[in-house]
Amino acid sequence: MVVCEREISSSASKRDAHAESQAQCEQTVVDTQGLLADAEAELAQTIENIAFLTQAIEDGTALRAQQAADYAISQAKHQKAIDALTDALRIIGNLHQGGSWI
Repeated sequence: MVVCEREISSSASKRDAHAESQAQCEQTVVDTQGLLADAEAELAQTIENIAFLTQAIEDGTALRAQQAADYAISQAKHQKAIDALTDALRIIGNLHQGGSWI
C-alpha cells in the first residue's frame, strides 16, 4: 500500500508540474502573439515612414535639379549682361580717349 501511495503522490506531483508548465507555455504563446502584433504594427509604420522619406528625397532631388538648371540659365543671362557692360565701358573709354566706338 505504501508503494501505491508513493506512486500516486509522485504521479500527482508530475501532473501538477505538467499543468503548471502548460499554463506557462500558454502564457508565453499569448505574450509572444502580443509582441508579434506590436512588431507588425511597428513594421507597417516603418514602411510608411520609408515611403514618405523616399518620396521627400525624390522631390528634393527634383527640386535641386530644377534649381541647378535655373541657376545655369540665370548665370548665362548675367554673364551676357556683364559682357555687354564690359563692351559698353570699353566703348566709352575709347570715346573718352578720342577713339572710335568700334
